[in-house]
Amino acid sequence: MKTEKNNQTEVIPQQRNLETNVEFLNLKKASTFLQVSESYLYKKIRSKEIPYYKTSKLIYFKRSDLQSWITKHLVIAGGSK
Repeated sequence: MKTEKNNQTEVIPQQRNLETNVEFLNLKKASTFLQVSESYLYKKIRSKEIPYYKTSKLIYFKRSDLQSWITKHLVIAGGSK
């Protein structure tokens, strides 16, 4: 964004809205991202085990929510019980 000030051009940095960088995935893209079947995702949705958004009949997932969900399910190899 540029503004005129005393016949000089002043460059004003644009404010970044962090929410504009949010990427939503539909069910098909989310299943591809997670490398699971769509039926597996439906099962996780029904049992409320995975974060999702629903608008009327459409289901969406935020990529960052899915990444966090994966991270929370980390299993450390060789760990004791």
